[in-house]
Amino acid sequence: QSKLPQLVYTMPRQDAAGLVISKENYQDRKENSLSKIDAMLNYVLSYNKCRSQLLLAYFGEDDSYRCGSCDVCLERNKLKLSQLEFDAVLDQVKPMLQEQAVDLTILVDSIKDSTEDKALKVIQWLIENGKIINNDDEKLEWVS
Repeated sequence: QSKLPQLVYTMPRQDAAGLVISKENYQDRKENSLSKIDAMLNYVLSYNKCRSQLLLAYFGEDDSYRCGSCDVCLERNKLKLSQLEFDAVLDQVKPMLQEQAVDLTILVDSIKDSTEDKALKVIQWLIENGKIINNDDEKLEWVS
């Protein structure tokens, strides 16, 4: 007798050739797995949303606050901007740069309800985190 742990099967193993999974069931499982992979990639690749908020949103809780202690929050805290101030600038910058590349001065001047300093901090943060790039024409554009 061996002193190593052993596993005893109480039922005979089913032959793989005899197992049939319906096409619909297979598709459902595949789609479910792909959505889990997408959620995991979104979590890993997100640089502007709190990790805690992403996890809570995955489990259906959308009304959550930033944790203040994850890598994303720590970087954002360096800006000394509130979530509302950051989002107010981001909500104006993102659609504008997704539409077309824009010069920095034009971009900053077009931002409403924020100071130039706050707008520049948010834009700098977005550049450092790879959301905005400087193209060959020295204009800013959003990285999709």
